[in-house]
Amino acid sequence: MPVRAFLTIAVLFAIISGTSIRLPPCKAQTPAASIDQAQKKKIFQTFAEMFFRGQCKDAYLMLSPLMQKALTEERMPVVLKQLEMRFGTFQSVNNIRVNKSSIPGMSGIQALCQFSGSTANLEALINDDGKISSFFVKAPTNFKEPPYAKHEQFTERDIEIPSAELRLKATLSVPVANGPFPCVVLVHGSGPCDRDETVGSIKVFRDIAWGLASNGIAALRYEKRTRQFPTKPINTVNDETVDDAVAAIECLKTQSAIDKTRLVVLGHSLGALMAPRIAQREINLAGVVICAGPTRKLEDIIVCQIAYLDSLVGDTGESDNLKNVKEQALKIKSLDRKDALSNSNTLIGFKPSWWLDMQNYDPVKTAQTINSPILIMQGDRDYQVNLEDFKGWQDGMKGRPGVTLKLYPGLAHTFTSAADKPGPGDYDKPLNVAPSVIDDLSTWIKTLTPVAPVTP
Repeated sequence: MPVRAFLTIAVLFAIISGTSIRLPPCKAQTPAASIDQAQKKKIFQTFAEMFFRGQCKDAYLMLSPLMQKALTEERMPVVLKQLEMRFGTFQSVNNIRVNKSSIPGMSGIQALCQFSGSTANLEALINDDGKISSFFVKAPTNFKEPPYAKHEQFTERDIEIPSAELRLKATLSVPVANGPFPCVVLVHGSGPCDRDETVGSIKVFRDIAWGLASNGIAALRYEKRTRQFPTKPINTVNDETVDDAVAAIECLKTQSAIDKTRLVVLGHSLGALMAPRIAQREINLAGVVICAGPTRKLEDIIVCQIAYLDSLVGDTGESDNLKNVKEQALKIKSLDRKDALSNSNTLIGFKPSWWLDMQNYDPVKTAQTINSPILIMQGDRDYQVNLEDFKGWQDGMKGRPGVTLKLYPGLAHTFTSAADKPGPGDYDKPLNVAPSVIDDLSTWIKTLTPVAPVTP
């Protein structure tokens, strides 16, 4: 399970980093200028077959130094076990295609991987030196239309959200009726999420947006900065999440169909963790929704998550990957400002400056300081942000007026149904956000009192 995407679980295996590759020893290294698409295709096929056939040491040598830091040689067999548990044993890599990439100096690669139990889509980036810079394994997507989406009751249009020097692509769903309408801004979890917050065969934010818009409530969803602009540096969680969410709220105030006195922020996972900080920055929100919001320290959640995933593949002892993450978690806890600013090496997928930004942030204490009504939602089979986090909200919000807590039996991190023993395979199924979640959201939002905009 990727650490970088551990809260959004957008992919099972996602490593995005710098590039360097050692070509197979049977081939002499070719000068960068002469590497063509056929050679890039062969390099990728060699790497994929080595990895999936368990030749992890050889596959590791084909990774760049930066990728090797993110995906250790000891961790590769653990990731392979998780893939086998999910898809079955490897059979073949087929239909390899090399495409142009929007990232300078890179080519995109797409392929189909056949396993004994299923197929998976492979995606990679390879640079002009023939060096792999990212590798994704994705479950086949088979999206299902949610039963509560009434397309005749809303329209959608694309807009752009100006944030700093960036313009984020977005979709605004607006009911077909006389406005202006209350509107919800949907804030993603960790990792390079698309505007629909696509997780395997599930589109969390598309479902929520369509469900709300079918009930007279507008919704704005946007491409996450780390997806649309993957080369832009992320130094703090404000860079990754908060600044763009605030920009999205400000953008809504320019839309004539939107009621500026009834704006709501809905954060999922990392977005839920940061929703109180967003509300501190944007003080005239009518409401705040926290969906699967962590209350424990993120480094502790990651350690617990990896231990749980190890248990799913039958690891009874402490894996090398778990030991490594525990060591990095201890370093995160001991970070000081000098270390964070002088050290560029990542810890569990993030820069030290990112962790320093999170070090003294307490979402529960921050939520206690905001005036907006708060709705806190949690699935009881969420193995990523679990009931211990929900209890943190229950205890911390006890006695605070305007707080509603909802626990949903049988629902996963994506607020879709989960197996009795939940795992990554739950996200392969074409499921939708539960109707009860959409109903509760719609009802709660309609009860909110309009908040007059604050003038400077």
